[in-house]
Amino acid sequence: MAQLLLAFLFTAFLSWSASAEEIYTGSGFFITTNGYFVTNYHVIKSADKIGLRDVHGKTYEAIIVKVDANNDLALLKVKGTRFSALPVINSQTVKRGTHVITVGFPNIDIQGKEPKLSEGIVSALSGIQDEPTVFQISVPIQQGNSGGPMVNMDGNVVGIIASKLSALYMLKNRGSVPENVNYAIKSNYLNELIQTDDRVSKSLLPPTKRPAKNLVELSERVEKTIALVFAIGKNVDIKELSAQCSQAMKAGKYADGLDLCKQAAAHGSANAQHNLGLLYFNGQGIAQDYQEAAKWIRLAASQGYAKSQYLLGIMNYQGKSVTQDYHEAVKWFQLAAAQGYAEAQFFLGLMYQGGEGVAKDYREAANWFQLAAAQGDAGAQKTLSLMYFFGDGVAKDNARALMWATMSAAQDTEGRDNGEGSALQIGSMAARGMTPSQLDEAREMAEKCFQSNYKNCD
Repeated sequence: MAQLLLAFLFTAFLSWSASAEEIYTGSGFFITTNGYFVTNYHVIKSADKIGLRDVHGKTYEAIIVKVDANNDLALLKVKGTRFSALPVINSQTVKRGTHVITVGFPNIDIQGKEPKLSEGIVSALSGIQDEPTVFQISVPIQQGNSGGPMVNMDGNVVGIIASKLSALYMLKNRGSVPENVNYAIKSNYLNELIQTDDRVSKSLLPPTKRPAKNLVELSERVEKTIALVFAIGKNVDIKELSAQCSQAMKAGKYADGLDLCKQAAAHGSANAQHNLGLLYFNGQGIAQDYQEAAKWIRLAASQGYAKSQYLLGIMNYQGKSVTQDYHEAVKWFQLAAAQGYAEAQFFLGLMYQGGEGVAKDYREAANWFQLAAAQGDAGAQKTLSLMYFFGDGVAKDNARALMWATMSAAQDTEGRDNGEGSALQIGSMAARGMTPSQLDEAREMAEKCFQSNYKNCD
């Protein structure tokens, strides 16, 4: 069996304090001298009020100008005209091995409010699963670094600090803790956001071509442009909101569920983001909007939510809400399948069986069907039965073909699967020519499989 692809999780670098209000903190930087400021969307997404504190201790109130939730970017504005700012350049100039730094405000409750310098290199030109929107970097970062500038040795912004590979997830699933596997959003995506507003794009600084003599000089340049971000929002019980969102969906109260799902989704609940995506996709409680549906489902999928990863695979396979892309479909099926999501395992098997988005491989297909069948997926059980009958990817075995056909047919309590290619028909084909003793063996295998809830079907 091919190596299972892990559903890597991003860790957002937020600090907070519990009170009547939640206070999230992050980092950010000015890109114009007249007060336009950049940070991560996830830092400010739940904020009712946003404040900035520069390295001199001066504070400012900020407003949101534009956001790009998909790329985790937020453009803010404060009043004033004499801010030090950083030039933003094309990230396509960055090469693997480029020396970069960031200066930000990690863990202010522990490490204090003094800005902290970190340096490293660009380790890769893509992120998890070759995600093209980010760089993998070795720059050490902590909670609170989110939104800070990633700067090259000339003092130009080439990325925005965003996230890191979850140590807890890797320890649980791989038995080791990742070292300096961190990610920064490519500056090109910030440039795309900026270019949608002439007020900002016309105020940008030209790239600097004066390399810093050393890290001290570069750090001093960057420090003048950064600020600690305070995002203040109401204290919300996200789990409770998400549960209420799900309950409303199950009860068919879509209008009520819409508001609850929106609130929980805005606070980062993957379950609520998934449900909100479904509401937009199906036009339940709100006008149908495939683009909005794809946005929320993708956000949940990027958090490692298996249901959304599977659904995103289906959307890419069918070309619904997104451009049809079999390779992208395979990527999302793999992520969900690696978490044991049976439907994704079944569809991944179909992709290998049909050679769609991957090289045709019956053996690999059979392996994925086996995993899904062991979880009770009737479609996988029927397909696996056919593979045993024809000997595709597995040794031809009529007894096992009959066993899996029996398991699949047993789930068809309403008799819907009774035509051409049904589990019953496959079972009948497998039984033809079998001796009474072979039929008895197949029957015993089926009983053993069924009684063990598909866990003992060898």
